[in-house]
Amino acid sequence: MSVLGRTTHPSLAKRRAFRLRRTALAVGGVLAVLLIGGCGSGSGVGDGAVVTVYAGAGVCADAKSTLERRGDEAEGVRVRIECLSPTKEGGGGLDLAAVGADARRAVEDSTSVAVLVERGRANDFARPILDEAELALIATSSGAKAMTEVLKALDSRDSDEAPRASVWEAR
Repeated sequence: MSVLGRTTHPSLAKRRAFRLRRTALAVGGVLAVLLIGGCGSGSGVGDGAVVTVYAGAGVCADAKSTLERRGDEAEGVRVRIECLSPTKEGGGGLDLAAVGADARRAVEDSTSVAVLVERGRANDFARPILDEAELALIATSSGAKAMTEVLKALDSRDSDEAPRASVWEAR
């Protein structure tokens, strides 16, 4: 009997119980995947995970060639480079909107570990955005040297240290 005093149909009760069990199993499965997915390494980064280095237009080619020569593997993670758009306007002035957009793009990417840029005034505007996220800004005249620094920091990280933290500490 139902709460209202009506007789419930046995097949309806069975269907409700089946749906409830199916929902509980689905929720349990999702929780298991989330818990197991979080295991593996203390840093939350499994072997073969991809990390991203953002490189300004003036240093990107050198950084890419260094990565190609050395190989894209560093202490269990694969490293890739994303080239940023130029931040200088046609007349040689600074495009502050592009500087801010590039910094925010790197910050919003959970795989980012560093931003390599040429030395210059643009860094004064990008640094506060990147520092707030503890994302290393490496201002350099050599993309190759900066990329080598990032790879060295990743190679020397402790097994329980996150890649971004290792580059931030090494800067």
